[in-house]
Amino acid sequence: MSDVIDIDPGAHGFKVDVSGKVASSEAELANKRIDAKIPEFDEEIDHDIPHNKEDVVDEVYKESLSKDRSDRLGLVRPPDKNMKTSWMRDPVEADDMEEIKLAEEKAVEPDWPFGDGEPIYAFFSNDARTVLTFFLRMPDDRVENHTIDSAPMHEAAWHHLRKIFTEDQLNKNTGREINKIHRMRSKEEEEEKERESKMKQEGLFGAKVEAFELDVVSRSTNRELKSAIRKSKSTMEVIATVGALIALDHMESKKEDVAEAAE
Repeated sequence: MSDVIDIDPGAHGFKVDVSGKVASSEAELANKRIDAKIPEFDEEIDHDIPHNKEDVVDEVYKESLSKDRSDRLGLVRPPDKNMKTSWMRDPVEADDMEEIKLAEEKAVEPDWPFGDGEPIYAFFSNDARTVLTFFLRMPDDRVENHTIDSAPMHEAAWHHLRKIFTEDQLNKNTGREINKIHRMRSKEEEEEKERESKMKQEGLFGAKVEAFELDVVSRSTNRELKSAIRKSKSTMEVIATVGALIALDHMESKKEDVAEAAE
């Protein structure tokens, strides 16, 4: 059996634990210093007892079998809300940043564009809903009407009008205006028909007057055709009846000529 040789720890890079007369490595001493800086471990760790490899392995094995996965070492720290460094925030994609920037720009309230006027009524003026007609009541009770589109130059007015009047209100007002246009169009069509009818009646009356002023009609003894002229309901009937009288007059004239020639 070989003899046991005593080794000087200091000669091989070890320091001597003076308190317990037990040698420990540089790493062991470093671990003790780190453990001493963690307040949660002050009561649990006995720094005077050096680590035993077998005990440590056994503890690691037991911990691997444990279902408790809580942060027992206290390594996970909640984020400090006061810290504003970029690595403390969630990463944001470039496209998302652009959308956020646009949203912030849109969130800025544009200046009031109507001066002293107060919008009292508005409706869409086209099917695409891109044109608005609105009315302003001025301080002197005058009412002005204006029409704008959704172009950038009208952005402020468009924004405030859409803010004052909801989508339902605008649609309701638009429907009211459409019905008003239909009523006005129907009224205009009726008035146009009345005008045309009146013109026809005036033309028919004038045609009858002119017909009775014709010599062939005035000297005619055909009461039936003369009565037909009076009862005619169109200018064409008057012309046709007058034509019949002219034809009869022409036939009678030929008969007279034949009779005179026979004598």
